[in-house]
Amino acid sequence: MLNKRPKRTKYSKYQKGRINSNLPVNKSNLFQKNLENKDFRYLLIAMEPLRLTASHIAAGELAIKRELNIKFKSSNLSITDIEGNKINIKGDYNLHVFPHLPVTKKPAEVRMGKGKGSIDYWMTRIRIGSPIFELKFKNANINNNKNIQIRCFNIAKQIFDVVNSKLGIKTKIVKVS
Repeated sequence: MLNKRPKRTKYSKYQKGRINSNLPVNKSNLFQKNLENKDFRYLLIAMEPLRLTASHIAAGELAIKRELNIKFKSSNLSITDIEGNKINIKGDYNLHVFPHLPVTKKPAEVRMGKGKGSIDYWMTRIRIGSPIFELKFKNANINNNKNIQIRCFNIAKQIFDVVNSKLGIKTKIVKVS
């Protein structure tokens, strides 16, 4: 599994810094209304500040891919509504985070001094309320059917529960309308 990292950075090594949990998160572009209104979007939002490593993000992404392949075997899921009509739903996901900060570490049993250590892993800072992953269900909002909305939410909850076990933090699911 390949870990994500930037192609290049301005400086080769940075300081880890602090996670400012009191700063507001810019949510203006996340909660826009759908113009077509034919898809459901669900966000996994962090409820505590943390440093997410590239391996955490890759594990969460792999879990989402696996769960989507299980739920949507041929990239479509057929749901029958109350009238007996079959409705095809397509599932997709997006990442809202990217590991852009390197964390350095010196090898074991090395004496003090001799400069900063080499890069060990890449990470990103997550604040409270910032989205991590997004699930989209397309062609799901036909005739505002409540049965389909409940089914899509249950599928998103099952997928995000698996992802949350990989991350190990408090999260919540938000429906974006």
